[in-house]
Amino acid sequence: MILTEAEAKTRWCPFGRVPADRNDVLSGSVNRSPMWSSASNCIGSACMAFRWFHDEADKGKPLPLTHGYCGLAGKP
Repeated sequence: MILTEAEAKTRWCPFGRVPADRNDVLSGSVNRSPMWSSASNCIGSACMAFRWFHDEADKGKPLPLTHGYCGLAGKP
C-alpha cells in the first residue's frame, strides 16, 4: 500500500514493541491500553525498511518524494 509518510505513521507496525505493565498483562487488558496502539505505529522514514515510491511514468523528471511503503511487505 502506497501512503504518504503521515498516513503510514497512523498504521500499526508488526515489529513495534511496547513494554507492557505487569498488571496489564495479568489482567488481560494489554490490547485495550491506549499506549498499545500508538506506541506500535509505523515510524515512517525513520525505519530502515521504509521505501520511498518513485513513479515509473515520470522517471526523467525530478519529483518530490511524498509517498512510500513498507519494504518488509514487498513491492506494492
